Amino acid sequence: SMTASTTADVWTYTWIAPNQAAVVTYTLDGFDTAGNAYTGSDTLSLSIDNSNPIIESFTDTDLDDIVSASDVVTLTAIFNEAVMSPTISIGGLVANTTMTVSASTNSTTWIYVWDVPTGNDGVYVATVSATDALGNPYTGSDSITFRIDNTIPFITNLTINDENTQLTLTYSEAVELYNPVYSLSNFSVNK
Repeated sequence: SMTASTTADVWTYTWIAPNQAAVVTYTLDGFDTAGNAYTGSDTLSLSIDNSNPIIESFTDTDLDDIVSASDVVTLTAIFNEAVMSPTISIGGLVANTTMTVSASTNSTTWIYVWDVPTGNDGVYVATVSATDALGNPYTGSDSITFRIDNTIPFITNLTINDENTQLTLTYSEAVELYNPVYSLSNFSVNK
């Protein structure tokens, strides 16, 4: 039942929402002090949302997640429901920075364009924080791990076998050669 306030024309109803997702519709009914029935058709519908948003997909545009200062990486978080201004953090390089909503996605798809900084070689983890329209927080652990490598590799050792038929190069770090087949025309000998 409803409770009268200090004036006869204002009544209140206290209700505790159930711990489940639902749509609840209130319909008004009653009589005035002379016994005349309320004939209006006013209703109030409420959506109950007790569930936390979920990231359905957290991706980036870099193929191997090994990046350098010449890279611009777009990170995309897709949620199962609309969220309010999610933020992204990438190690200590990006801290709680607001992402940008992708048009026509009803606030479910958010992007962040990251210009990889110079220096800062190391491993950095990207994470997202968000809440839905009712304040339910994203509590998942989705992340993307990047390795920033802005150091140019160099040759640390060069050896030739006893028959002078094999040349071995040792680099300061793992490298990917554009063409691992060397020909004699690539080398010159100075006496």
